[in-house]
Amino acid sequence: MRGWCIDPVQKTVDAVEISDERDIKTIIGYETIESDAIDDRNTIYFDEECFLRQSAGRFQIDKLIPVSGKAVILGKDGDGTMTDVILSQNELNDRLKYLDN
Repeated sequence: MRGWCIDPVQKTVDAVEISDERDIKTIIGYETIESDAIDDRNTIYFDEECFLRQSAGRFQIDKLIPVSGKAVILGKDGDGTMTDVILSQNELNDRLKYLDN
C-alpha cells in the first residue's frame, strides 16, 4: 500500500510502499511501533520510544503530540485495517510543522 514517510531531519515527505508492519519497522528503524489517528481515515506510525531514545528531528501534525524521528502515514478503513494513505502530499504538508530540537 502507498504511504508517506516523514523525515524530520531532512524535512521531507516521501512516498513509500508498505506491504506489512515489518516495512514500517524498517523505515522508522525500530521494532517498537506506536500509532495515532490523524483523523478518521489516516494513521501515523512512529517509534514508541522516540523521546526516550532522543531521536533526531521532531515534527507535529495538527495538534497531535509531537513525534521524534521518522514516521509513516497510512490510510485506514472502517475496521482499522491499513490501506493506501488518503491525505495528499500537499494536504499533509499544510498540516505538518517541523520543530526545533
